[in-house]
Amino acid sequence: AVAARSACNQVEISLAAFPGMTDAQSWRIYSQSAEAVPSPRHVILQIYTNTNPTWREELDPSKKIQSGPYRTLMYGWIRPVPWWITPLAQSQLAILFADRVEKILDTVFRRKAPPINRNSEWTLEFIRYMSNEATRIGADFSVAFLPGARSIYFVDVDFLKRSMPNVNVIDLDSVATTSGFYPAQTIAHGHYNSKLAA
Repeated sequence: AVAARSACNQVEISLAAFPGMTDAQSWRIYSQSAEAVPSPRHVILQIYTNTNPTWREELDPSKKIQSGPYRTLMYGWIRPVPWWITPLAQSQLAILFADRVEKILDTVFRRKAPPINRNSEWTLEFIRYMSNEATRIGADFSVAFLPGARSIYFVDVDFLKRSMPNVNVIDLDSVATTSGFYPAQTIAHGHYNSKLAA
């Protein structure tokens, strides 16, 4: 919406991200869909976490696409949720439910957070793959590092930027940090992306 409002001409934007899917799986689905015709003029890969080491397998059409764990974007926050609640993603009740269940399970079972993959080499490989895909279909290519990429999921943004000097980079994480757009992360009010978009 921000891009469409600020463009000189009309802009049509296709969101190729699918809830519960990795970037590689999402691109595999999108590139085979009717939305991908005609080809986009510009492809933007948004990076928030490191790419799975299995990303090449996920692109293989002979492999089954794995579903889950189900995550949904609710008021700007990505939340793990039961599959049946995803249609209610914009419901305040659904957000509160997902948050309460997550906290209760963590308390009862003393669950440890899943290990965060800090290796950005696979992310670099995938960025290069997507850059080649954009070239193949005659589109420009950019990478956007989303707010929180460095601090939450340990994406080595500086290493990635140094390793791909010819790729256009949109570093929203840096902009959000220098502009002071990181308040306490509350659900669902006060999300910093609303200020960043403005």
